[in-house]
Parts: sequence; C-alpha cells; structure tokens
Amino acid sequence: PTARFDSVLEAAYAAAEAAGPWLVLHERAIRTAGESHYVDPDYVYEALVDLAHTARYSSNHQGLSMSWADFLGQLGSHDFVPNTSPYTIERYFADYHICHEGEMRCIQAHIRQGNGSAHECLRIYVVQPRKPGDPVIIGQIGAHLPIADRSH
Repeated sequence: PTARFDSVLEAAYAAAEAAGPWLVLHERAIRTAGESHYVDPDYVYEALVDLAHTARYSSNHQGLSMSWADFLGQLGSHDFVPNTSPYTIERYFADYHICHEGEMRCIQAHIRQGNGSAHECLRIYVVQPRKPGDPVIIGQIGAHLPIADRSH
C-alpha cells in the first residue's frame, strides 16, 4: 500500500490533530520526530493515535482492566514497555526526563519497534497519564535512548 505520510514529523502532527486533547507532543518529541529517519511513518501515526485512545478509554472507563502493554497489544502490533531500569534513569537523568508545565516528568515508558539502525528502529517515549482525564505526553520519537550497558 502507498504510504500515507512522508515523514515521522508529518505523522506525529497528524496524530496530534486526530487525537485532540488526549495526546500532547512535547517540544522534544517534535524535534526528535523531525530528526528521525524511521522507514514507516504510518506506523508512528498508528502508535500515537493508539496511545491517545488508550488514555481516553482509561479515563472513560475508570481504568483499562488490563495493563497498558496488553491494551496496546490488542489495538495493534505495539510492543509497549512500561518501565526502564532505575539505574539507567538515574545515570541518564536528562535523557529520561522532560519538563512539562514546569515539572520534571519521566519518559521511561515506551513503544518499541525494530532493532538496529535509525531507519529500522523506533522508540516512542511517553509519560503515562497520572489520573483519569490526563493526556498521554509524548517525550521523544525516534532514536533509542541510552541504557546503562551502552551509550547509544
């Protein structure tokens, strides 16, 4: 099938528009989406819209009755990882935190797709909603953040 989006950034903006208030693109997410050379921008759109749907559904139903990973897995072929090692987050604090509305927020949860080069690998790092009605905040789209046993 013909690709719907020409770039990751175009897909991210379209997803934010489609998702309305349930998806917030942090300025770092916009910057990293613009730098991303991931080969499947259409997947980025789907993943972002599904993240927003998960936040909306959880709010409307007072929870998901399952984990985010299971819920997102049912929506599409999303590999959602809710946590990153505390050692990694401590060691790479600046990489795993964004400032949102004057508060530092951790973007350890992520959707992962592929391995290897930047063309084949995608990570969408998020801040999950704290309470019903909160949106999902996208902190980074594109490259894998460093982890404790490697730097990139």
